[in-house]
Amino acid sequence: MMKKMMLNLMVKELSTTWYGMNEFYIRDNNGYVLGFAEQKG
Repeated sequence: MMKKMMLNLMVKELSTTWYGMNEFYIRDNNGYVLGFAEQKG
């Protein structure tokens, strides 16, 4: 059940962008999309 809930929240899985950031995006329980990023280093 928890895994199914997590899959519904994930908008974009962890990936490295062309500009060198590790990013992922999730949707919170209010419908907002939250992005998290960290400089690859």
